Amino acid sequence: MCLHVQELVLEIAEWLSEDTQALYNLCLVNHTCFFLAARLLWRNPFGVGKISSRLHLKILRQVLLFANNEDRQNVDQILKQWSTRTSELPVRSGPPALPYLNFIRTLDVEGLNILIYHWLNTLNPQKDYRRETTRHGFDLSLVLCKLVVSHSSQIDCVNFTLKCKYDDVNLFTLPNANMSFRHLKRITCSGNYSKRLLLASANKLLLNLEHIKVSLANNDDEELAKLVQRQRKLKSLEITGCNKSGTCNIIRALELSSSLIS
Repeated sequence: MCLHVQELVLEIAEWLSEDTQALYNLCLVNHTCFFLAARLLWRNPFGVGKISSRLHLKILRQVLLFANNEDRQNVDQILKQWSTRTSELPVRSGPPALPYLNFIRTLDVEGLNILIYHWLNTLNPQKDYRRETTRHGFDLSLVLCKLVVSHSSQIDCVNFTLKCKYDDVNLFTLPNANMSFRHLKRITCSGNYSKRLLLASANKLLLNLEHIKVSLANNDDEELAKLVQRQRKLKSLEITGCNKSGTCNIIRALELSSSLIS
């Protein structure tokens, strides 16, 4: 079988998909290589451990290139409390070279928060936003999440695993959420915070989840049961923190659902 150049490059890029540095090197070969490698590099841009700390700031800055003037002003106001520089944001001379945010398949909110922590810590190592100004980190995270959701249409995995209380961010109610999450297959919601509102909005939006992993808090089981019952392709369900009554509700939802859990 004869493969075209683009197909050959795609095979090479897929083979190198776990080697981030090799993909960055591939970007330098030509335009075709740059485009195909960029798609892989941006599948999960906030995945901690897959990139070096040197690239953390570069990724966040590139995401913010898609921000409008209002969002940029809000980010600048936050960063001014951490840095004495005039602005930490890149100057926009034009639109980004590629629609990077549309390449994103996994939105890792926890990983994003860790990257933001590294960014703020780089600006001022004497401060710790986790203890002193947690709100700043969450505000930055919300701006970046909004940008991803507004520009993406193919997210298939979301990770809300958080080690802290995070009630104010509900991705499923953001503008363009219906388009952005129409292919969502996997959702992870863990951490010590109530997921009732998040699950309720997911229940209105999602029908084709294949994998659900949730740690439940107060009264979360009712909304989870509704979400489970609506799914048409559910393959696995992993739950922790569920009481006897909640377990009965979810089992009943599975019985009423057309999904088959393997």
